[in-house]
Amino acid sequence: MRAMFWLLNSRVGRKTPMPMSRREIARLIRNSQREDAGKAISELAAQRGPGPAADVLWLRGQTAYHENRYDEALENYRRALDMYRDAKDQEGQSDALCAMSDALRRTDQTEEAREQAEQALEAAGAAGYQQGEGNALRALGDLRLRTDDLAGVQQAYDQALALSREIGDRLGEANTLKALGDLRRRTADLAGAQQAYDQALPLFREIGSRPGEANTLRSLGDLRLRTGDLAGAQQACDQALGLYREIGDRLGEANAQYLLGRCLQELGKHKAAIKALRQAQQLYQEAGADTWASIASNAARALEATLRREPVKPAQSAVDDFFGHTSDQVAALLEKIRRSDERREQFLQRQKDEPANALIFARQWNSWQPLVPGEAPSGEEELRGGGYLLRWAGKGVAVDPGPGFLDLLCDGGFGLADVDAVLVTHHHIDHVADLPRILTLVHEYNEQHTDAKRRLDLFLSPSVVQAYAPICATSQDVGQFARLLGGDPLVPDGYSIEIEPFHAHHEELGGARHALSVAVKLKDPENPHDYVGTVAFMGDTGWRESGNMPLVEGLPQLPQPLCLVAHLGSVYPTDTDSFHANHLGYRGAAALLSRLKELNCFPARLVISEFGIECKPLVSAIVTQLADSVKERDRVCDGTLGRTILLPDMQVACDERGWPAVCCHASVKSRISDNRSSLIFRCEDHWPGD
Repeated sequence: MRAMFWLLNSRVGRKTPMPMSRREIARLIRNSQREDAGKAISELAAQRGPGPAADVLWLRGQTAYHENRYDEALENYRRALDMYRDAKDQEGQSDALCAMSDALRRTDQTEEAREQAEQALEAAGAAGYQQGEGNALRALGDLRLRTDDLAGVQQAYDQALALSREIGDRLGEANTLKALGDLRRRTADLAGAQQAYDQALPLFREIGSRPGEANTLRSLGDLRLRTGDLAGAQQACDQALGLYREIGDRLGEANAQYLLGRCLQELGKHKAAIKALRQAQQLYQEAGADTWASIASNAARALEATLRREPVKPAQSAVDDFFGHTSDQVAALLEKIRRSDERREQFLQRQKDEPANALIFARQWNSWQPLVPGEAPSGEEELRGGGYLLRWAGKGVAVDPGPGFLDLLCDGGFGLADVDAVLVTHHHIDHVADLPRILTLVHEYNEQHTDAKRRLDLFLSPSVVQAYAPICATSQDVGQFARLLGGDPLVPDGYSIEIEPFHAHHEELGGARHALSVAVKLKDPENPHDYVGTVAFMGDTGWRESGNMPLVEGLPQLPQPLCLVAHLGSVYPTDTDSFHANHLGYRGAAALLSRLKELNCFPARLVISEFGIECKPLVSAIVTQLADSVKERDRVCDGTLGRTILLPDMQVACDERGWPAVCCHASVKSRISDNRSSLIFRCEDHWPGD
């Protein structure tokens, strides 16, 4: 029991208990001592200062997490992280980031979860916070397990275990041993799994972690079931059940009941097995675990048919056997499918709010490199090239929607309703891959809403028109279908914009003649004869020393202020002495900035975008050195995921919260992020003490 300290309250002459620390309260939450935890959180909330306030938010997140309310947990963790950052509390930042990673993993947001775990590890290392390092390493191991990076899992767990033992973190040691046991069980190293569980179980008991003890017993039950130790499996399940009931963990109780049912089935105790499986089904339903409820129900139904001696068709027998022997994997798969369907439906039905006028970068890394043979970086992010969303006067135009564009839009809180039109500059996969997905979702929406159909307007480069004309000519889901031609401006019906295409130097699927740069001129919605600015997309283009760059030479005649989005591509071996034929590269980007200065038309905002993922560690260096070469640091920024340019004044939105949520104020200064993969822009409110 926690030691109690007392402080003398001089005003009233009585002793007041010192509030528990957040780690002590977290222990209460983990052990489901909800009443004590709630009281302790209330006492902590009464304390003044940003530290206690951040701790309260983190603890509320922990409470929601352990009750499987992951969205609520994430919101509290994010708010806590903001406050820890303001207070420069790196230990707090590490704990918040690690907790966010766990919650994101639970909701299948694997890539974002990995990024948060890496940031947690970095923050813990900077603070010399070894317990935090161990927690972050274990989180990274859990995530690598999802991608079958088994060597990476082992390495992360081994490092976490060594750290926990070095600093005497008994809970961390026990959790890591349990995780190692699960890894070995998955890889059929059953003896190794038994050894890890045998070490973890007494540690959990020693420190009084009943959830850890219960989870280890359940894993031991499953292990013994696999090795044929049915009596031992039943004993472990019974012990786990008792603990889950004590701490009120309904989902844990359901899992133990299901495992017990399988044990009893193998023991030939079919009536008792059916009872356990039906109890598991009910508990799963109460916990909202519909996938597992269905699996438990299916197993009970099959046993009931056996008892009634009903003939079972071979196909049904195959289904029953498959679900019975691979229930963990099948449940994980079905749950992932359910969440994916739910996410898709939310994206379809999400209504457009009053849109802010902005250029939003729903873009991560360009995707041409992973599409060719060779060594691609680990993780999923290299597959999510994305694109841009231009919001102006109530309309949303998706520009060059490459792979993962819709996923990134959905992550950012947008829906299908936010995309009124698609503009494509050329026919390459990293600029057009998600166009079929957008068309498909519009069609599905219209199938569901026959009385309020949507029409998607398409403004496409010539070769993309050739590819999609057979489909779009007869589609009831397409509105305006326009071919963009260099030198031929387009004024779409119902939009407060004018699109002016320019020829670009880029070899694409239709050849070298069809790739475009485009300038989107912004009209005053109340006076359509007046222009209030321009957003220009260079698209993919090589640089020509001759000055034959139609968009660049035409910039002085475009409505001001101007935002110019330039695609880097990558840093190429030829950059040291020549220009790349199809992309700017570093040399071409430097020439571009120099030419803009010569023309005396440097834009109000120049955004360097489309970085190959191989450039990730160099993004901030590339952007800042290019800006410094022409002494325009205040007007140049990177176009990485979540960057938001406010229109029509071309200011960078403060990205204190990061993607998907940004502060609504314009930024006033930038700094290089810790991992150097982006610049951080923040408003005055979010640079405390500067």
